[in-house]
Amino acid sequence: MSIDEQKKIKKEIMPYDLYNEERIKRKYIPIDEIRPYLNINKMNEMIKNAKEWGCLFGEKIDIISYSLRYCLMDVEILYICFNRYRATCIKDFDMDVINHMTISSFVDYYFRKNGCYEGCYKMGLNIKEFIIHH
Repeated sequence: MSIDEQKKIKKEIMPYDLYNEERIKRKYIPIDEIRPYLNINKMNEMIKNAKEWGCLFGEKIDIISYSLRYCLMDVEILYICFNRYRATCIKDFDMDVINHMTISSFVDYYFRKNGCYEGCYKMGLNIKEFIIHH
């Protein structure tokens, strides 16, 4: 992961409790109305973000545009982290996580590929039902 990618990975500020139907309809919320939902450091960070993201209009923040930018950044972080995780799995295990639906199927395939189950019997169907009836 490059230094630039690492700098991007930062959980931004989102005062979830601020959002309700009435405020969403108003869209532009005075900073003083947001303050009770955040401590001073987080409030300053949110104002800084709102300014950088073009969501600050005088003493009001466009909470719809702010939340959209926040969500887009979350997706970008997930994208960066997933690709890092994928690259690590390819490098360390010679396996691509994209070929598996769950981490359990990934691990099971790794174990089978490396002979971990040699000498074990493979069971099919519903094992619980087999045990109960026998």
